[in-house]
Amino acid sequence: MYKRQEEEGHGSVAHQEFTERVSGPVFCRFATRDNWLNAAGERIMRGCTEVTVFALPGDERILDFVIRFEATDGPVHFGDTKEGGLLSLRLTASMNGDRGGVIENAYGGITEKECWGKPAPWVDYSGPVDDAVFGTAIFDHPDNPCHPTRWHVRDYGLFTANPFALHDYLGRKDVDGSMTLEAGQSWTFRYRLYLHKGGASEGDVRNRYLGYASPPLIASVEA
Repeated sequence: MYKRQEEEGHGSVAHQEFTERVSGPVFCRFATRDNWLNAAGERIMRGCTEVTVFALPGDERILDFVIRFEATDGPVHFGDTKEGGLLSLRLTASMNGDRGGVIENAYGGITEKECWGKPAPWVDYSGPVDDAVFGTAIFDHPDNPCHPTRWHVRDYGLFTANPFALHDYLGRKDVDGSMTLEAGQSWTFRYRLYLHKGGASEGDVRNRYLGYASPPLIASVEA
């Protein structure tokens, strides 16, 4: 069992097992089961995470995340705070928005000012790496709770989808973005991480998102 704790006196996540490990020429996947513990080491819920990495030609990469929370031991309260997120990145410093990087969302918002705390189905963060420009986009699946999510994305390279920070995003004390997962219930969040060359336009992020949100249906044909 591997236990992850950010600070003493806080809760922790204890890895229990890998429930799937697959590799091949088209994709690889691993899935884990974890226990979320309070400061006393008591389980408050179970977490399951699945990550699928697709092998694409050229400079593109796709990673799909499925994150599931199960309230196994009573209700679980997710507090309203910007200091968190369900899929979070820290970009290399050369891509930072205050060093020439570009933050852009699905509705045409540009820069931290126009994207931070705003709801959007996707956000792209691009910038220079060595002699080229690369971008990273996070896609919020339409079936996710609170879709389209809001974004904690900063010029210093912090990039996270966080739907639980409404009072911070709006700067108001009379709103509350907290949520409670009732006992015996579960939530499933799905995200896609899309890595590409160039900015959002060069990476065709808009159409890539549409392909994720509304994939083609495969119908069976009877002989």
